[in-house]
This record gives sequence, C-alpha cells and structure tokens, in this order.
Amino acid sequence: MKQIFTLAFISLWLFSCDTENEDPCEGVLCTLYCENGYVLDENSCEMCECIVSVFAGVYDDTFIYYELPLPLEIEMVWDIENLYFSGEGSIDIDLDGNNDIKFDIGGYNEENLNEYPLIFNHCTVTTLNNFEVLYYTETFYGGMGFVANLDVVSRLDFNEGIDGSTNWYSGSNSFIRMFYENPASMPYGNWYGANGIFYIGIKKNNKYGWIKLEMFDGWPTIISYAIQN
Repeated sequence: MKQIFTLAFISLWLFSCDTENEDPCEGVLCTLYCENGYVLDENSCEMCECIVSVFAGVYDDTFIYYELPLPLEIEMVWDIENLYFSGEGSIDIDLDGNNDIKFDIGGYNEENLNEYPLIFNHCTVTTLNNFEVLYYTETFYGGMGFVANLDVVSRLDFNEGIDGSTNWYSGSNSFIRMFYENPASMPYGNWYGANGIFYIGIKKNNKYGWIKLEMFDGWPTIISYAIQN
C-alpha cells in the first residue's frame, strides 16, 4: 500500500511539473513573413497575423504626400475610324522627377463596332524604378480540368491595411491587370465596373504607401498618393 501511494505521489508531481513548464505558445506554425512582427494573443503568443502600420488613405508627416492639382483622368485617344481607343498616364510617387507607376487603358466602341473586337476594354498597371503594387490571385477553371491563376491589382477600401500583406508585384516594364475583359473564362478582376473611391497599395525598398483613385464609369482617375519617407 505504501508503494502504491509513493508511485501515485511521484506521478502527480511529474504531471504537475509538466503542466507548469508547458509553453502556451508551443506548436504555433506560420509561413507568413512579417516585417513589422506578429500580432500577439492574450497569452502574449505570436499569431499567424502581421502587425499593420500603413493604411489606405491615411498619412502623417512621416510620409511623402502629393495631391494632384487636377485629378489625372486618362484621355482616351481614338483611332481614325473611332473603333478602338488607348491611353496612358504616369505618376512620380517619390517626387524625384522619374515616373514610377504607369496606367494603360484600351478598348473598343461598343456602339460603332459591328464585328468581334480585336481589343477588349482593359486597364493595366506597369511598375518602374523598383516600385511594387499589392495584388491578389484569382483561380479560374476551364474545360477538361484546366485550372490556372491570374494575378490582379488589389482594390483597397479606405483604412484597409497595406504593409501586413505579402503579395507584391514587381515586374519592371511589364504590366499587371486592374481589369481586362476577355472572351474566355478568365476573370475580369474586381476593378471591372467599379465606381467610387478606392486605393492601390504600393511599396519600394520596404517603404509602403498608396494611390487614391476614383473609378467613374469603370475607368480610373488618379487623385493623390503617399509613401513613407
């Protein structure tokens, strides 16, 4: 009987020690890389969620901020038959005299064109001088089990977090879609047909910022932009 009591006491003591030494944060796995660190839970354990300090449309004196004297509406330049148009507009984010982000638009005249269009309505963004834009990925499906991914510029609302994200497009001198009509099963992108004020997240050398746009009749007008100084 004495031996049984001794063994029970030792087992209870070992269990108590294991409980006291247990790490409440043990076993938390995360593949996110967060430059600003991770959000902590009530036990001061890191969660798989990045700390955000830059928000769309928000700035202070630590940012370079520029509001265009006149909002930049990209002009549609029509061909001689008034069937197809194109246009472009560029902005200098860090005010160093070099254009950093270029917007290209194009499309067709739905009223005058009596044939299948050769160019579909679209708007794309080209990044220059090591600038990057925030994007999301849409998965779409075709016939015979075909599956593919399409990267699209993220459409942000006011006060939406920017620097906690990990998807950044940096293809210099090549474009990423804001939206693009197409005859296939590819998604157009969530900028398509949008109306109102929205933002694009931008980044350069771990400095974050945003571009403020007004979408009117489905096309962008650039209002202002800001980036950490």
